[in-house]
Amino acid sequence: MSMIETEFDESTLTNMEIALDRACCGLPSDMQGHEARKFVAKRIIDSAKRGHVTLTELTASGKRAVVELLSRPSTGSAI
Repeated sequence: MSMIETEFDESTLTNMEIALDRACCGLPSDMQGHEARKFVAKRIIDSAKRGHVTLTELTASGKRAVVELLSRPSTGSAI
């Protein structure tokens, strides 16, 4: 069992997973790799740790992370 699984209840974990998938749909195909998803997931986890655990709140957090990724200048380096 991972640390995330012990920190959140099943409902929150489900919401987090759905939020990650929904948020990452907004990424262009060339940015849908592991590093981008990891960045978005971390933002969703941080939001959940602050008590924002509804699907709406978590999805919004993930979408904000996607906007941040898309607004970064392209440097050709990893996230």
